Amino acid sequence: VILGARKIRAKTVSAAGRAFSEDGDARAEWAARQMMQMANPVDDSADKDADLACVAAMREAASAKLASFPTTVKEDEALLAGGGLGERMGMCVEYRLSVKRNVEAFVRFLAKMEELAE
Repeated sequence: VILGARKIRAKTVSAAGRAFSEDGDARAEWAARQMMQMANPVDDSADKDADLACVAAMREAASAKLASFPTTVKEDEALLAGGGLGERMGMCVEYRLSVKRNVEAFVRFLAKMEELAE
């Protein structure tokens, strides 16, 4: 469970998801759908400050995850574009890149949450 996930208001998560759907950002919309599974659909007593505190905690976790990889997205893309990787290594790099892209989508979702928090 992501720290603070049960404290964040479902209406804010839903608004962010709709915005990404309208913008055509499927990965960030996916991140919103994942968060919606954990958001508090019943208790809407939290406020903007609570939402922003949750977002800050999740942003810190996302940053730590991205920092834990030995390469950047650009480096992985270059490795894949350059070829020369064996089948297994290529699959490993593709997987690592997909995880990074999902975390980056989650970061975009968090930025939208900050923007829409009211």
